[in-house]
Amino acid sequence: MTSLDFKFNKWIFKLYVIFILFDVSLNVDAKICDKENLKIAIIGAGIGGAATSFFLSQLPKANDFCIDIYEANKVGGRLAEVEIDGLRFDTGGCVIHDSNLYMASFLKELGLKKRKHSLNEKLGIYNDKQFIFIESNWNMLNYLKLIWRYGFKVMYMTNYVESILEKFVSIYEYQDKMMSFHNPVDLLKQLSPYFPSYLSISLKDALSKEGFSNRLIDELVNAGLTCDYGQSPDVHQFVGVVTMAGAVGRLWSVDGGQSKVVEELIKTSQANLIHSKVEEISLNSNGSFTIFENNRSKVYDFVVVAAPLTEDAKFPIKFTQFTNSIHIPGRYHRTVSTILQGKINATYFGFSNEEEIPNTIINIDKSLFNSISEIHPVSTEQKTTKKTWKIFSQKPLKPDELDALFVERNHTKVVDWLAYPHYDTKAREDTFVLYNNLFYLNSVEWVASCMEMSAISAKNIALLINNLSTPKKVEYQKKFSKMNHNEL
Repeated sequence: MTSLDFKFNKWIFKLYVIFILFDVSLNVDAKICDKENLKIAIIGAGIGGAATSFFLSQLPKANDFCIDIYEANKVGGRLAEVEIDGLRFDTGGCVIHDSNLYMASFLKELGLKKRKHSLNEKLGIYNDKQFIFIESNWNMLNYLKLIWRYGFKVMYMTNYVESILEKFVSIYEYQDKMMSFHNPVDLLKQLSPYFPSYLSISLKDALSKEGFSNRLIDELVNAGLTCDYGQSPDVHQFVGVVTMAGAVGRLWSVDGGQSKVVEELIKTSQANLIHSKVEEISLNSNGSFTIFENNRSKVYDFVVVAAPLTEDAKFPIKFTQFTNSIHIPGRYHRTVSTILQGKINATYFGFSNEEEIPNTIINIDKSLFNSISEIHPVSTEQKTTKKTWKIFSQKPLKPDELDALFVERNHTKVVDWLAYPHYDTKAREDTFVLYNNLFYLNSVEWVASCMEMSAISAKNIALLINNLSTPKKVEYQKKFSKMNHNEL
């Protein structure tokens, strides 16, 4: 080795140490910015933050933007994974509906593949004492069983849900026309004048008015909400319909894991990923913002918060120098995800052997657990003969409780998280615009929380930034600077 080689390697080592010490992500795909670029900060590298960065990069004026994404934890946010016996498994919700056009388009754009769900998997609805419904492998028999228990009205559920979905999917047409919205209610109102009222009535009351029986609501509909949100039909109608949509369409996941979408969106957008916790956002006298993190600060023209801001947020952010306080009411619902390899206890559920047990058990009583599902590795390339299970519960399960559910268990992993909002029918005043040029992506979660809703909110915010950064939109921008922030 020459002295020149030695000096070069020494400097490379020093640079490496600097990046490690200061938590800076050396993103080789990141765009090189200049002083003329509009500086945009996105706080949160989940699906919402990543999609915002991607949509901004697809705009005609993308060359004018320079994007930093801050992430306090792992890239992917709530799209988390754990490793069990050398295999990777999703810890949270991992299904995507066929009507989710943005998620489908991401896969096409990024060269990723769908992982279809097995048609042989059976669902069982359990009430903490016995099974009240178990799917058959024969569709016709399932229809007959549903009609026998819930009446002929159950056959109208598909029409009910699809009539609402038909109106909702028009959002893609409006966003293609570059239409953006100041708040979630305005967005819903554009899709249907009736949609805003869905936020103030419970799903149970709405379905009762449509003539669906209490038994159908308390069992079948409750099962879907228990599985998806760990909640009951007392949630508002809109989020309830989102859950019901999963029962009337084809579902799929991302081969390789949902977090792969997030990683590739960030890479494709050429954003600079910074692994650091944002502690404070301060408003400057000229309308720009200073972000403080890890004893550093940086000034931005636009800031997008793509992480929860409720009081129970895992990574709270302080807002300073704003004329009025920024406060997001509500709380997030606790979900504990337990992943393990093992053999389920057939006798606990009243069966003689394991093969008789449904692949997914939903406990509408929610006393010990919400659901138990047999799951598969995130990649189709990973194979295993050992059964792996995911248990959702309201609180961590004790060893003796797990021992009651499983006669054998290995490699137990637990993820305790605030997965989605706790829904009710109380009036809210959520907004995508917290302040002029300061945006809140997660306000859409109070309408419904899922990957596609985050992507829709991301597109909306990208369009808002596009409109606000266009010289011809000066009056539009002034309108937001005169907002009544007492509503926040």
